[in-house]
Amino acid sequence: NFDAVKTLQYDERTLNKNKYPSVMEFELSNVCNLECAMCNGNFSSLIRAKRENLPPLEIPYNTAFVNQLEEFIPYLDEVKFYGGEPFLVDIYYDIWERILKLNPKVRISVQTNGTTLNSRLKDLMEGIDFHINISFDSLKKEVYEEIRKNAVYERVRENINYFREYCRRKNTFFGISVCAMQQNRMELPEFINFCNGLDAPVYFHTVLYPEHCSIRNLSATQLDE
Repeated sequence: NFDAVKTLQYDERTLNKNKYPSVMEFELSNVCNLECAMCNGNFSSLIRAKRENLPPLEIPYNTAFVNQLEEFIPYLDEVKFYGGEPFLVDIYYDIWERILKLNPKVRISVQTNGTTLNSRLKDLMEGIDFHINISFDSLKKEVYEEIRKNAVYERVRENINYFREYCRRKNTFFGISVCAMQQNRMELPEFINFCNGLDAPVYFHTVLYPEHCSIRNLSATQLDE
C-alpha cells in the first residue's frame, strides 16, 4: 500500500498560512466489536480482554479534550479517524458534532470494519462529508466470519452498499482494504473484480503476524500455486 507511506502524505500538503495544522489524525481508543484473526489487543478491546486476558486500556480523552480542539477545527482541511472501530468510539461522535458546528466542509476520513451503521451516524453523515475506507477480507461468508470473528457477512455487505451509495451521492472517497492472508490468498484476484464493480480502489495490506495468517510462511508449493 504505497499510498499510505507517511512521507508522501506530507509531500502532498502545503504549509497552512495561518500556522494551524491542516490535518489531524485521531487514534484515541481500541474499542472494537471484532476479534480478527490477524489483530491484537492494541486495536481491539475484545481481543485484549478475551484473548490476551489483560485489563482495558486507559482512555484519558474526555470532554475537556474535545473542548481544546475547538481552536483548531476551523482551520483543518482533513481529519482522520482510526480505531478500534471508529464508529463505536463515543468521543469521535463528540468530535464530529463539533466539526459539524465549526467546519462542516472539512474532509472526514474513516477506516472502519463496516459492521456499524446507526441512526446517529447516518444523521451526522448528512451534515458533513465522510470519506470511507472499509476493511473487508473475504467474499465468502465462512472465510470472512472466520477472519473477522463476531462480524455477520450479510450485514457488512449491506453496509458496504450503503456507504458506497452515500459516497457516490456526496462525491466523497470510498475504498476497500484487504488484509492479504493465508485464509483468503486465492480470492485476491476476485477482489479486483469486486472493487471494479463498486468503482472503488482496493488496497492490499501485508500481514506478517501471527505466522499462521502470513502468506510468507506458506510452503514453496503453496506459494507457486
